[in-house]
Amino acid sequence: SEITIINSVFNDNTSDIRGGGMAIAENSFVTITGCNFYTNTTLDFGGGLSNMGILNAADCTFTDNTAQYGGGLYDHHNPSVYTGCTFTGNSASVSGGGIFNFGSISLTDCVIGHASNYNMGNTAPRGAGIFNDASGIADTVNVDISNCSITHNTSTQNGAGIYNLRSTITIHDNSEISYNINNGTTTGNDGGGIYCTEGTRLVINNSTIRNNSSERDGGGIYADGYSDLTMENTTVRYNKSHGTDCGGGGIFLSQAYAHLYNSTVESNSAYNGGGIYITNHGRLYVSGVNTGYSYIRSNHVSAEGGGIYSADSIIQISEAHIESNYFTTDAGNGGGIYAENSSVSLNSVFVEMNHGVWNGTNYSGYYLTGCSNISVILEHTEPDPNYPEYYSNYLIDSLPHNKNEHQFYQE
Repeated sequence: SEITIINSVFNDNTSDIRGGGMAIAENSFVTITGCNFYTNTTLDFGGGLSNMGILNAADCTFTDNTAQYGGGLYDHHNPSVYTGCTFTGNSASVSGGGIFNFGSISLTDCVIGHASNYNMGNTAPRGAGIFNDASGIADTVNVDISNCSITHNTSTQNGAGIYNLRSTITIHDNSEISYNINNGTTTGNDGGGIYCTEGTRLVINNSTIRNNSSERDGGGIYADGYSDLTMENTTVRYNKSHGTDCGGGGIFLSQAYAHLYNSTVESNSAYNGGGIYITNHGRLYVSGVNTGYSYIRSNHVSAEGGGIYSADSIIQISEAHIESNYFTTDAGNGGGIYAENSSVSLNSVFVEMNHGVWNGTNYSGYYLTGCSNISVILEHTEPDPNYPEYYSNYLIDSLPHNKNEHQFYQE
């Protein structure tokens, strides 16, 4: 069947199973334009709308709807397109406060959350903004997010902005994932901006991940379980991992892979690995493209690895600047990079102006311990003759010493 709905309102409706406001059945082709779904409720899937057909929705709003899965929208299996839609104040008791996606969807010029008010953002334990789930189905979940804002959503377990399970996600064209908060404090409650698990493929181009936070690991992005992240011309900044002994203010990788091209990870913070934390046989590749550079800069930690922390993993970095990262206590080490039991390759890399608090045995630039396959070829910025030490890494303390000692350590 085919149906078109224009400028209609669906509110204060309830259902026991699917679609508090509207349910679209399989084999249906539906177009909705300028419609408003608000304060609808279901005990199951899709508080505002449950879609199992093929849907083209434009300029619609989903507000204050509730469900177990997909407070605002539940989308199942078939490819659907959402353009200029807004999802605000929706809640799910299990997953997908704004959207629960079990199929292939395209989101363009959409807002998932609220521009400034957490009380008006979407909420759910997992995937408060969007939950993408490919478990239990043969088809791949494909998600295309273009020029969208996913902001001010709140979760209590994982992935306040976006939760991705065995999914393929492309985020591009000035999309922004920002100000999402994961409040979960139990081990395993990770991922402020984006959470990826079980082989998710995440591609981010020309977009920004900023001002997200997690009480555990991965303030900006968390990835585990052989998930694969590719970023190009993208910025990850001002994200935080708050927990003691937690890591990855910008990006956290555990048994996961990341490729960063002409991208910037800056001004993120955590206990360890302020910019990037990689562990459990993960792999990190950072490089510039077409004479460009990637930047890992101005990130900070209380302990180790202001820019990058690596344990039992592989890091390969070329055509990059690792600069002005730092640790804030004398228990810290490795202002630029801290790596243990890892394979480390730095080729044509600037490691400069990283710093920390001196304790007599720590190092400001990088600290590599128990590492193998070490290959280091550093570049150096030519300093102003009047300030010959300007680009050096350094340590800070009131005791008399050469602050430019202890820049690099490897064994």
